[in-house]
Amino acid sequence: MEYIELMSHAFIMSQAFTMAVPNHSNLIMTKDRKYKKYEWVLYPHNQAIFWLSTFLLAAYASLFANEIKSFSLPFVQENNGLPNWHTIFFVLSAITAALFFSVSTWVKAKREDFVFHAMQTSPPSNFWERHYKAFLTANDLKASTEVAAAYGNKAMYRENVRIVLDLLINLVKEWDSANIEKKVVYRANLMRVVNFKNDPDFQVTEDDRFFISPAREHYSGVVVLENESYTTTTETSDSTPDFQRKPITFPYCLPEESDNNMFHTNLRGAPYCVATGIYDYVRNVDTIVSHYVDNSDPLSNRVKKNLDKYYSDKKNPAHSILSIPLFALVESDEERKEVKWVLNIYRNQSGMLYDGAKCKDFYYVAGSFITILEEMMQTIEFYETSPETEGVELALDSE
Repeated sequence: MEYIELMSHAFIMSQAFTMAVPNHSNLIMTKDRKYKKYEWVLYPHNQAIFWLSTFLLAAYASLFANEIKSFSLPFVQENNGLPNWHTIFFVLSAITAALFFSVSTWVKAKREDFVFHAMQTSPPSNFWERHYKAFLTANDLKASTEVAAAYGNKAMYRENVRIVLDLLINLVKEWDSANIEKKVVYRANLMRVVNFKNDPDFQVTEDDRFFISPAREHYSGVVVLENESYTTTTETSDSTPDFQRKPITFPYCLPEESDNNMFHTNLRGAPYCVATGIYDYVRNVDTIVSHYVDNSDPLSNRVKKNLDKYYSDKKNPAHSILSIPLFALVESDEERKEVKWVLNIYRNQSGMLYDGAKCKDFYYVAGSFITILEEMMQTIEFYETSPETEGVELALDSE
């Protein structure tokens, strides 16, 4: 029952977020299914009327063949120069029938292509069994994390989070099994969202490759990967940290920040995810640079150069990214939520989740895991910032 309730809750929440702000993967699906507004031509009664009309037109052409053929352009009778209505009626009816038949054939072909593509990109047969088992594991880890955090066992609760991340990237990899051209490595990490207004003591990194200093004057906050504690990869069999990931900081600016000094340029991925409050998909990281160039105001050549260098590096493990926001209640307003962390799932090949066509579906599927991660991270944050538990370390497994 808990599995069904969490899945339902996650679906409702993700549906609300998706409807709130259009995502480009949704636009792709809408564009691909433009034929839907013409599906009425395939309705049985419309097809019956079309074929009946076609037979009647053929009979009409047979009965009035001589009259139809007796014309000269522009469709006037040869003997008296008056309009030849037989010819005009036949030509117009034939053109209408040809157009109707063409549209019917196009819609039918498009619909068959869509069904075939949907079958081709659907998760494999054992996916849902694996999803259910993964959920049970994640749910157990949530309870374990609360105990570990209460006793200050950082190693244990960090590993629990990494296991959930592992479960998610393995689900993505399984779904993507028909969308892999070579040996592909999937990775995931959790980045912390720092709002400068809520955290005035936060020390902004000196690594300003991707923002214009001073950051506090120009941005609402930063999205930070501080260390490898909440990172993982499919390269390892267990949930060890991904030591290839180095600390990195990206700025973000909220839409409601209207000060003239603010730079409303959010890079695609995690920053864009924080600013919009919904997931963001990057098919190919080259678009991150082009999006910055097209939308940045002001445009920093230094930042652009650093973005080019970072994302063009062949060793960069992120070629395609799905960023998902994790929410928590605002302390000053318990009825409002804000993005506190960002889950990044990525791989070293572009076009993850079938060029984004399955992002929306996976977002719904991952909803229960996102809810569990939110609860785990809120629990960890509570105990890490609680004076009663600060500095306490206890290895539970040694008891």
